[in-house]
Amino acid sequence: MLPINRTRITDSQSTIGTMAELVASTDLMNHGFEVFRALSPNASCDLVAKRGPLMLRIEVKATVMVDGLIRSRSANKRAPVDHIALVIKDGRVFYRPDLPAGEW
Repeated sequence: MLPINRTRITDSQSTIGTMAELVASTDLMNHGFEVFRALSPNASCDLVAKRGPLMLRIEVKATVMVDGLIRSRSANKRAPVDHIALVIKDGRVFYRPDLPAGEW
């Protein structure tokens, strides 16, 4: 077994991030995309979504909504991405920019 040197705070943040990625993945699948999730913590994006010939790199951010406004820390850009998925605590997902229109 490999030793894991994480603090309780890091585990909590990691869990929240993982949950947000799974919520965004489900939303993308409901929009007709095939979804591939990064296994490496050093990957250039969190998700890759594919629908027909269209392939999108997605960065996922867990965030909150305060007074109708989305509050999110600025993204830690590892590499250029096509979209940012903002996952609100209540399960809603917003994309910046919006996802392209398509058949789903």
